[in-house]
Amino acid sequence: RRFYLLGAREIKRLDAVSRSPMFALLSECLGGLATIRAFRIERDLLARFHTLHDANSRAFFHFVAGGRWLGFRLDMMSFALLATSCFAAVLSKAYGLAVSDNAGLVGAALLYVIQLAGLFQ
Repeated sequence: RRFYLLGAREIKRLDAVSRSPMFALLSECLGGLATIRAFRIERDLLARFHTLHDANSRAFFHFVAGGRWLGFRLDMMSFALLATSCFAAVLSKAYGLAVSDNAGLVGAALLYVIQLAGLFQ
């Protein structure tokens, strides 16, 4: 969690920093549309906008990819906990280590582990 928060905060800052020039250019273009058409520099400004938009898209993609990375890691930890719980339940019954013969308690424990995995989503 610590690694994700440090990285996500920095990437979100980069996203905001790269978004600001893009919206500034858009605002300037809308304000000076007559001048832009008079000097016929539409293509230049469009190319500049595409460059700024690409920079913003890169930062946003990294932010989304970081979130997916965290989600995958949490899913893998949930799977490991569920697999460990299942194996522990089976092995405790097979070797006679079970405290109780109530299968409902084992089922409830596994259900809680699955719900925990759902909370991570």
